[in-house]
Amino acid sequence: MREIVIVGFPKCGTSALIRRFAEEEDVHVLYAANGHVDALFPDRSNLPADKVIVHKCPTYILKRDYLLRLREMVGPADIVVCYRRLPRVLLSWHNMHRRIARTGVQPNHFVHREPEFWANCSVDDYYHKSAHRFRMDMFFDQLLRLFPDEQVTVVAQEKMARSVTNVVKLLKGEPEVEDEAEAHMGYADRADADIAPDVLEILEETYQRFLARVAASGVRSIT
Repeated sequence: MREIVIVGFPKCGTSALIRRFAEEEDVHVLYAANGHVDALFPDRSNLPADKVIVHKCPTYILKRDYLLRLREMVGPADIVVCYRRLPRVLLSWHNMHRRIARTGVQPNHFVHREPEFWANCSVDDYYHKSAHRFRMDMFFDQLLRLFPDEQVTVVAQEKMARSVTNVVKLLKGEPEVEDEAEAHMGYADRADADIAPDVLEILEETYQRFLARVAASGVRSIT
């Protein structure tokens, strides 16, 4: 039985990837108890031996304890890390958390502890409040301390935006296909990146450190 685990980063196409996996006849997707695609530690009883098992939770990569438990749970599974240019991650996160704070949905979400701030903060204020979330380089290092390079594949969100179907094919070990679907452009790709120059500089430096770590490692890249 082969298993693929999508671990993050958040806002980098992980949900689109797992939903496309679910369309494959030879794939069995593990969902959370409430049916959500984010399945932190899903029920693993009665897994079909004749299908590729796939599950996804982007918060794994942000917490070492989650990665340790994941390693115990899935052993030699393929670990997939989705990534994206950090200014686009910032815009996407800011938009999502502002919407949650303004609408009152997901009552247990952390933004409801300070709803006024999260509902009205600027992009730059959001970054300074959440800077630790953007240390893509640090989280990738954390992952590689726990999983061997040969288990890890990194996937650029830009590749998924061009054809999530072909990313699924490549992760399954199949050849790419002619994909007639239009390239996907989400909110963060359409929005103006009105971000302060000093914040953009920090994000770019972090992103380049991440790319350098990927290049220096032995992980597989799909870009």
